[in-house]
Amino acid sequence: KNFAPLVERALPYYPDLALTLPPVVEILEWADRQQFDAVHVDTPGPMGLCGWLVAKLLRIPVIGTYHTDFPAYVRSMSGGDFRMTAATSGYVGWFYGQLAAVLSRSQAYHGQLADLGIPDDRIHAAPPCVDAAAFNPRHRDVRIWAGLGVHEPFRLFFCARLSEEKNISFLSSVFRTICAKRRDVALVIAG
Repeated sequence: KNFAPLVERALPYYPDLALTLPPVVEILEWADRQQFDAVHVDTPGPMGLCGWLVAKLLRIPVIGTYHTDFPAYVRSMSGGDFRMTAATSGYVGWFYGQLAAVLSRSQAYHGQLADLGIPDDRIHAAPPCVDAAAFNPRHRDVRIWAGLGVHEPFRLFFCARLSEEKNISFLSSVFRTICAKRRDVALVIAG
C-alpha cells in the first residue's frame, strides 16, 4: 500500500534525498483494519516510526532491519558535527531499542547495534542473499549486452541506488584507471 506523503522536504546535508512526513492517521486507520500479526520496519525514519506506532496500536511485535549506519552518514555529511552525530546515534539507539528483534546485515552492524545499546539477544543475523534459482547462470542471455549497446567482452557491473554515499566517484576513478590499460571493459550501472 502506498500513501501520499503529507510533506516532502530535502534532507539537511543531503538535498538529493527527500524526507517525507507520512499521513500517520490514515496509516494507523488502514493498519487497524488490516489487523496484522507483526510489523517489519526497514528504516528508523518517519515510516519506521509509523510502523512502530502501528505495532503499539495493534499490540503486536515490531522487528526491524539495520542496514544503514546513519550516525556515520551524518558524521560524514555534516563535516563531523559532533552534536548532530551524537543526536543521530541517540535516536537510532532508542528506535532500535524499542524493537522486539533487530535483523543485522553483517557482523560489523551487529557490533554497531551492540554499541548503540541493543541487547545481544535481540540482534539476529540476516545476511544479504540471492535467490539462486531465479538468478542463475542458466537464465543467461548473452545477446542482451549487444541489445543494450555494450560490445566489450568484459563488464564491470555496479548495481545500487545512485547516491553520494555509494562512492560512485571512486568507481569512476577506478574505471578510468582500467581504461588507461585496456579497451575491452565496459562499466554498466543499474540504479
